[in-house]
Amino acid sequence: MPRLPYAVGMKRLLALLVLTALSAAAQGQTFTVGGAGGQFAQIQEAIDSPLVPAGATLMVAPGGYASISVTKSLNILSDSGGAFFVGAVSIGPVTDFALVGARVNTLVVKGVTGRSLIEGCTFSKGPAVLEDCTELLVQRSQFWGQSACYPDGPVLEATGAADVRNARIVFTDCYFEGGDMVDEYPLDPELECAEHYPVAGNPLVISEKSEVVLAGCSLRGYGYPPPFWNPGPPAVLVSDSRVTIRGNQNHEMRTNTPEIVQMDTLSTLKVSGVTLVASGISVGQAGLPPAAQVPAIPEPFLVLGGGVRPGDAIVFELFAPAGAIIINGISLGEGLLSYPLGSEAFWIDPSLIWQLSLLIGQGHQAPATLPATLPATPTLAGLKVGVQSLVVDGQNAWLTNPLQLVLGA
Repeated sequence: MPRLPYAVGMKRLLALLVLTALSAAAQGQTFTVGGAGGQFAQIQEAIDSPLVPAGATLMVAPGGYASISVTKSLNILSDSGGAFFVGAVSIGPVTDFALVGARVNTLVVKGVTGRSLIEGCTFSKGPAVLEDCTELLVQRSQFWGQSACYPDGPVLEATGAADVRNARIVFTDCYFEGGDMVDEYPLDPELECAEHYPVAGNPLVISEKSEVVLAGCSLRGYGYPPPFWNPGPPAVLVSDSRVTIRGNQNHEMRTNTPEIVQMDTLSTLKVSGVTLVASGISVGQAGLPPAAQVPAIPEPFLVLGGGVRPGDAIVFELFAPAGAIIINGISLGEGLLSYPLGSEAFWIDPSLIWQLSLLIGQGHQAPATLPATLPATPTLAGLKVGVQSLVVDGQNAWLTNPLQLVLGA
């Protein structure tokens, strides 16, 4: 377990590392898109411009924009905390990216080799495809499948919300809802269908040797409840992958099928703390495959509250056993994945820790909180800050899910 005196003793060295990281971050350029006085009218125009180098930050004003294809490493951020709207987003192949504050119809991310972030986004016409991603953090985002209206359309077959393939992803405080097959289109209650398409969409599909963590997330699947012939899909469908799910009683995995999670024999699954609901009834472990691991002590997790704009107040909320010791680290470097703790891994670099905070767990239903403020410093635009906690309770020790922040201008 890290010793706080050690961190204090390295204060000078860490200060040097911080200055080095800040200097590197300051080299990234910032450009404005849309709004009054924006340097570019469209996001794609900025992406294609030779004046915008890889590693630059695009500050996007609220409004509607044409679809984009991102083929170089960029931070694309809302400039005000308000949403900007994009029809379709395609990302990759790139080294890394950040997408913050977007409202998107369709999303395809494929071929991302470095640490990347999706924060505060909504994807309304699933399934969003996340494929061949080495390290992707998805925070406070919503994924919606498309509900079917047969034969009138506009969608004839319900779709899933998100599809993960050969990717290493941590979803934190996210919501997934598969497309419905009922006679009322949820985005337009007045659109009623003559008939129902007989298949609902999967909230989340994970396949092809993916490693996925769901922390503080909820999922909703539809279908006709038993004894009807088609009860609908599971909340999570897993094949040849490793999945860890953490949460508390406020986080639901809800479907109309008895099998809330389905997995094949090549997969592993650990589920901790969340509420499992089948056809409106809380079913507990009965909704999980027999091979699923269910820890006796719910595992700790970390979520982020507050705003996303520079100068906004934020709060880190840590859910952990009452009385547990929580060491929260804020780092300016990416993870040293060669330093595992059990089956988990550091996603932040212990050698680049900027701040350590000591907290005490308040129980799995009430968070220990750590308030902070996002700095409003233009020279720090694009700087990526990692957050992760070590939790120790008697003989048990855990690493929480990681979080990441990308600072704006």
